[in-house]
Formats: sequence, C-alpha cells, structure tokens
Amino acid sequence: MRTSTIRYIFRRKVLKKIYLFTLFSFLFSSLIFGQGNQKSTIAVTTYDSNGNVLPGVVVIVESPSLQGTRNLVTDNKGKALAALLPPGQYVVTVSMPGFQTQKWEGRASLGNITPLKFTMEANSLEEVVTVIAANPAIDAKDSTTKSNFGSDEVDKLPVSRNPIAIAKLTPGTTTRNPTGNLSIHGGNGSSNLMLVDGSEYSDNIYGSFRSDLVLQEAIEETQVLTSGISAEYGRFDGGVVNVVTKSGSNTFSGALRYEFKNPAWSASTPLVDDAKSKLNKNPEFTFGGPIIKDHLWFFVGYFSRDYNANLTYTDYITRDMEGNLLPIETRKQTYAYASETERYQIKLTYSPTSDHTISVNYVDNSTDQNLRAYVRPGSAESLVPQTNPSDVWKITYNGIITPNLAVTANFGKKSQNLTAGGDPNGPNPFLVYDYSGAFEGYDYTGRYNVFENGWFSAGDGGDNRDNTTGVLKFTYYLDSNYGFHNIDVGGDYYEGKRKAANHQSPTLQTIDAYGRRINADGVPEYFFVPGWNSIWVYSSERTGYATSEQYGLYINDRWEVNERLSVNLGIRYDKYEAADELGSTSVSSDSVVPRFSINYDLTGESKYYVNATYGKFTGKLLETVTNEVTAQGNPSEIDYAYIGDAGWYTAEEVMNFVDTHYDYSTDGIVYFRNPLIGTVMDPDLKPQQSEEYTLGFTWNANSTDYITATYINRDWNGFYDTIRTSDDYVVDDAGQVIYNRNFQINDALLREYEAIELAGAWTGKSGWYENISVGFNATFSDLKGNNEGEGRAVPVSTNGLIGDFEAEWQQEGYDVYTDLSPFGNLMGDVPFQINTWANYGFDFGKFGLLETSLLFQYADGETYSETGSFTTPEVIKGLTGSRTSTYFVNGERGTNHFNAYRSLDLGLRYNVPLWKSVSLFVEANVYNLTNYRGLHYWDTSWLQNEAGEWVKASTYGDPTSYYGGRSFDLAAGFRF
Repeated sequence: MRTSTIRYIFRRKVLKKIYLFTLFSFLFSSLIFGQGNQKSTIAVTTYDSNGNVLPGVVVIVESPSLQGTRNLVTDNKGKALAALLPPGQYVVTVSMPGFQTQKWEGRASLGNITPLKFTMEANSLEEVVTVIAANPAIDAKDSTTKSNFGSDEVDKLPVSRNPIAIAKLTPGTTTRNPTGNLSIHGGNGSSNLMLVDGSEYSDNIYGSFRSDLVLQEAIEETQVLTSGISAEYGRFDGGVVNVVTKSGSNTFSGALRYEFKNPAWSASTPLVDDAKSKLNKNPEFTFGGPIIKDHLWFFVGYFSRDYNANLTYTDYITRDMEGNLLPIETRKQTYAYASETERYQIKLTYSPTSDHTISVNYVDNSTDQNLRAYVRPGSAESLVPQTNPSDVWKITYNGIITPNLAVTANFGKKSQNLTAGGDPNGPNPFLVYDYSGAFEGYDYTGRYNVFENGWFSAGDGGDNRDNTTGVLKFTYYLDSNYGFHNIDVGGDYYEGKRKAANHQSPTLQTIDAYGRRINADGVPEYFFVPGWNSIWVYSSERTGYATSEQYGLYINDRWEVNERLSVNLGIRYDKYEAADELGSTSVSSDSVVPRFSINYDLTGESKYYVNATYGKFTGKLLETVTNEVTAQGNPSEIDYAYIGDAGWYTAEEVMNFVDTHYDYSTDGIVYFRNPLIGTVMDPDLKPQQSEEYTLGFTWNANSTDYITATYINRDWNGFYDTIRTSDDYVVDDAGQVIYNRNFQINDALLREYEAIELAGAWTGKSGWYENISVGFNATFSDLKGNNEGEGRAVPVSTNGLIGDFEAEWQQEGYDVYTDLSPFGNLMGDVPFQINTWANYGFDFGKFGLLETSLLFQYADGETYSETGSFTTPEVIKGLTGSRTSTYFVNGERGTNHFNAYRSLDLGLRYNVPLWKSVSLFVEANVYNLTNYRGLHYWDTSWLQNEAGEWVKASTYGDPTSYYGGRSFDLAAGFRF
C-alpha cells in the first residue's frame, strides 16, 4: 500500500493525540442505545453598533415545522442557541428595548448549524424596524463534505423523488458498480448507512436502501454525507444518506398526487423491442395538521402503485424431433406481468412544551407480483408469484433539559418478509441444459432454462430479515474561555435477524436434464444420460434466527476555538457480535476509530475557508458473511447420480422413476454442501474499514452563492475473503473430502480512491434573472483495487478472491496477483462526472406559477478488463469444483472504458391557485431530451486458440446494450 508524506504526518502527529480520547468512552460505557443527527440548530450572536457583543437580547424562533415557539435570551457573550429544531423554514426575531427589531427568514437545514449575526442599531423611539439579516449559504465551519436537498428543491428538478436518485446528485456518488447500489467515494454498494428519521432502512442481506418504506411525498429533506463525517455515525465505510420526514403543522395541509407512466412513452433503442402501451396510474395522498395546536400534530400518507407490463421470456433450448431449435417466435413468449404496491404511514408528534418532543411513526408496505422470472424461465409454469410485506415503527424523543444540555433517544424496529417460488404441490422443477446434441450428433448451445415448476418455494415461510435500532445521545454546550464546545456523547445499537429456509425447489428436489424437445404428440421430453445427470435434493438443517449485533459508543466535540478557527474531535468504539440459530457466538470483535477535522476562516469575513479532515470509518458486520456458518439462507444440498437408461422422457415419466433411477447411496453422491460442515469463521472477524483524509476550500459569497473544492484520498483494509488450502479439509459422513472455507480478513485485497470535487450554487438577485437559481458539481476520481468485492445481488464476494489454493495455481503456471486478480481500475471507477441544474420561475399572478428546470448529467463509462474464460486445470477443478476460471489478458485490470453517459432532462411544474390555500398542479418530466441512444456495452470476450494463445472472440465488439432513449412521465393533483 502506498503511503504519502501527508498521510505519514496525519498518522504520527495527529492520531497520537486523537487516541487519547478513548479514555472518555469508558465514562459512558453504560449507554447501549438509529444514529446520527436528524435535527437542525440555529446559533444567534448579537452585537451593538460598535461591534461589542450584546447580552440580554430576546430571541424568538418560529417555524411551521416547530410546535410552539422557542424563546431565548442571549448570554453575556451575546449568544443564544436553538437546538434540536426540525428542518424547515424559520423566522428568527431579535429585540431589545432601545434597539431596532430585526428578523431573519430562511431555511434551517438537516444536520447543519445556521449561524446568524445581528448588529442591533440603537433607536431611542423604540421603533420596530424589520430587516433581513444575512447568513452564509452553507455551514462553512463544518468540514463535513455533504449535500442537502429540501423537498421544495427536489420537486423542481426532473428526477425521481426517491432518496437514492436524490443522492446521486451529490459529487462522488454513483450506482455504476457491480451491485447497482449507491456507491459513495469509492465504497462498495453495501458500505453506506441509510437512515430515515434516525432508523436504518438498509436491507439486511443486500445492503440496498429500502425505498419502499418511504413515502416520497412525506420526505422533508435528504442529506448525503460523503467525507469528514463525525464520530456519531457508524456502520459505514462509504457514506451516509440521512432522510427526515414531515410531521404536520399548526395548519391543515396535504396533497393528492397522481403519477402517470407508460412503457410506450420511452423511445425505442437497438436490440430492444418497442414496449407495448400500458398506462400505470400511481396515486399518493398525504394529509397533516393539528389535533391540539402547538402540542399534538398528525401526518398520514398513502401510496398505491399498480404496475402492468407485457414482458417476455425466452426458451433458449427446446428443439424439434430432428434436433433443430424451434422457431424463435415459438420459444419467445409474452406474459402479462403485474405488480401491486400499497404503502401506509402515520406519524404523531407531541410536545408538552416547545423544549420536549415525542414522535411515533409507523409505515406499512406490501408488494405483490403475480409472475416473477427467477432463474431463466423457459415456460409459463416456471414463472412464480412473489409477496413482500414489510413494516417499520419507531419512537423518538428530543428534549432540551437545560439551556446547555439536550437529549435525543430513538428506538425502531423493521420487519421484512420475502416469499417467492413455485407450487409445493406441483412437479419437480427441471433445470435443463442444451447438451443433448453432444450425444446425438448435432450442434448444441450449452444454454439453460427452467421448466415444469418455478425455482424457490412459496411454502417455505419466506426470507425474514428484521432489524432493531436504537440511539441515546446527550449534547452538552460549553462556552468557556477556550471557545465554544458542542459535545455529543452517546451510543447506538443495531441488531439484524434472519430466518430463511431458502428452499431452492418447491418440492425440495430439482431434476437436472441435458435437453428438451417436443415429441410427435406435442408433449415435451427431456434427455438423460447416466453418469452425467443428477437429482438435487435440498434440506434445512436448522430453524430459528441468526443474529448480528453492533454496539457503538462515541464522543464528538465540535469546538469553535474562536470566530475563525473550528476543530472537530471525535472517537468511536464499536463492538460486533454474531450468533447462529442456537445462540452460539460465531464472531466477537471490536474496533476504535478516530475522527478529526480543522476549519479556518482565512479573512475573518465568513467568506473564505480552508479545512482538512482525517478519519477512519468502520463498516457493517455483513450478515451475508456471518450467516455463512448458519442454515439461514443456506440450505443443504446433496446431488445423486442418475443411473437409468439414456434417452428422452416426458416429465410424467421422470416423476414416476424419481425413486428408482437415481443412486441414493453414499456412492451415488456427486455433490454435497452443508453450511455447517467445511465453513470456518474467524471469531475475530471485523468489518472492512476505510481510512480517509481530505483538504478543502470554501468560498461563501453570500446567503445563496458558494463554491467548494475538496481533495479526497481513501484506502480500505480488512476485506473479507475465503481462503482454502489443500491440506485443510474435513471428511463428511459420505466420505467426501470438503476443503474448509476459512472466512477471514485478507490484507492482500486492495481498494484505493482519490478524487477532486467541485460544487457550487448561484441565485440571481435582480433584473430578469432574479428568479434563476443554478447548482453544479463535478468529480474527477480514480478508483483502483485488485478485486471488485461485490456483484449483482451479492453485497460481498468471498469466493477465494486471492490466495485460494494459491500454491496449486502457481504450480500450474498462474500468478493470482497478475493472471487472476491484478491491481487496476475497478468497475465503479468514473474518472469524470458532472451534474448541473438550473431553475427559472414564471410568475403569472393569479393565473399561477410555471417553474422550469433543466438537469444535465454526464458520466464516463464503466471500466472493463480484457478477460476470457478458460478451462480450470484439473488439479484446481478437483479442489474447487469450478469448470471455468477468468484470466486477465496481459495481467491488466480496468484498462478500458465503455462509452460515456449523458442526459439533458427537462422539468415543468405549473401551479394554479384555486381557492384559499388549495392549488392545482401539473408536472411533466422529460428525460434524455435530446434522445441520446448511444452504444453502452459491447462484447469484450477473449478466448484461447488451439495454440493456447489468447485472442479476441469473433463476437468481440458486438453491441450488447444501448443507452435508453427519451422518456417522460406526468403527474397532476392538488395541494392545500
């Protein structure tokens, strides 16, 4: 790993001092209670006309988002702090006898401190004069790299309103990685902390954000934290997405919204058939208001989505009696797919006084799909239904105990079930490969399909993934001779639970066959060869829940040393534990990580700032890994050899000889897998960890305009891997040798990220451009490593990435560090990307307001490597069972890029006032306005010729995918 001089200084000089903060964690070891900061703070400082601080000034804080008013008085340093405020629009009024009254109007953003400075002008007549006090556009004293998007801002942009689509507008983010999940500053797609009102909304297994548990119309603000993140956040080594939802107000308000979408509204692209017209109407309703003004509010929401589409499946293998593939129009079938989603939310917020708030929130979501295509269906019988009910509830308390002490507590539970699969009362599913031609003398494709029944089981109880989260945080405000301290001390807790039989077959048996044809009677027949085919038999070894727990303790001091210098000091301790269904501990480990930042106002005018940060971020103890030594999600499988006669048989004939034509003895076993045998988990296993330092500059021009520039450098360590060696094995009851998969940290796995980010905003102040606002960000980055570490629906890859039977590979003439897993650019590498948007409003008075917006996005294409598949050497095949392996031509990774993505999107919002606060709105989004449909992916296959040389395949360069063309959606409804 390369180490720079700057990093050396950080490690040697700064870490030594930061680690002294570990002493404080022991003072709070009793705290075991989501995470993070879901509130805002307004900090007021008052001066007289000579620049002296002015104590005794009355400060009144008001907002439609705040129950009651917050009444404060500035102290002897002229300061007053309004903490634990819900994000929203605020009015702050400062007054004192003999001085002019002043007001500030603006937004207090999620997780930010909004500093307000008032110079009080003397007025002997005590005349009330209202002025608008200026404040910075962003919280420039905070060194955290972050982006905040209020609901009003998002509504103007032509983007989907879900938090992930919003987060992608942040520099340093992408979904162009193997998982398709959000990646932040080079992290894996499962490396992020996803919070909604303080509770984690990530899927336990895949790490993806559960956006189906959020009503988009209910979102108040979305915040994305990417670097320099304080110690109160844990369970991430990428970044944090922090969402807060609406709570109601002292006036009744709401919205009735209908979204209209149609697959046929998308322009066609090469290689993809024109979509058939299916209008989908998605209603969403929200309503909130007071039950008791200033004390008890409610907010309810409802969302429904019926998505209908004509989809196709393709039978790749079925032939006629002469061995010819059936015509494609026969093998490609259209079916009516339907998905129904219903989502409910209710939230109650109670404040006995304006200093204490309790909120209770419940969300219920259910998605039913009639026909889901799992594992390449080849017939209608292999399409399966899927249900996905889930719910989440949480309770939160925020309290101002004294002017200097605040408390936040949060507790939540998420329940999730996914049930999908074939009919347990039906026949066995048939997994059929097109290999019959190899035995009967005609060409064959080697492709496969599933027939007769669906994959998985509708009767196995489904996959249950639940979690519990909690937080307890004390915030103490200390104003001393050495500056102002905002000290957070707290703890957070996470428990993930999984119970899943995960039956791969609805009948617990799958038939393996080598061909399919239609006989003279029109009945399908399947081809069997003794010694080649088998029956796969599944079982569940245990029932119950496997668990994963994390306890975090932290102390974080945001210290304003003086008006120009700010320092953030933090340290975090995390304890990780995992247990199987019987309660036996499989992992017990811990980690301590520092967080540090410094920020300096160069001129003292609150305009030009420089900052630097250093921190370590420890991710999640992934349940995908810890469950590997449990039966949850890991059914046992034994494959028994077919011993009947070679030939073609109907499904009915096969089902009649299942009990007699397979060798169910020990000698007949051709494959065996039991998760409780041959899997060894290192009890000291820790989550992967990233180490980061940043350097930044901010120019705060005024209350709306700013530019930031940030340099980011991150390295990872502690990646999971499975290491197997030829002398480490067990022998099962059948006498089969099973080489132990040792789950452990592999320091040979590397990942490095380096970037420069630019961001800014500008708003017109007068003239014709008064109603224009512009935002932009650009990222120049480089992501390198020697393994992707993840894949589609695989949040962490642990299949012998490096070092698996390394000695045997070397004996065969291969170097695992060059031929099989070289260092280079990873798939998530996006060297350059930019987001820029502009909004302009046309005010027609009583005839309404037309808001227009343009969003331009550009991103370099994904990397690809020159690779080819080759037949695994017999020695390695005997150890791993793998038939093919991947070879990196010339020992290089990620040397090429696919074509770049670009899109210009248009958003139109027309609001017409109807009566009092009721208005009609019509919205239209046009995506890819220029209808760019460029080539995205092409074939990159290499193969070995007869001489063993690597050459490009004949299909190399053939198009495989194009970027989608122009599309649009509509929405209309009422707001009041």
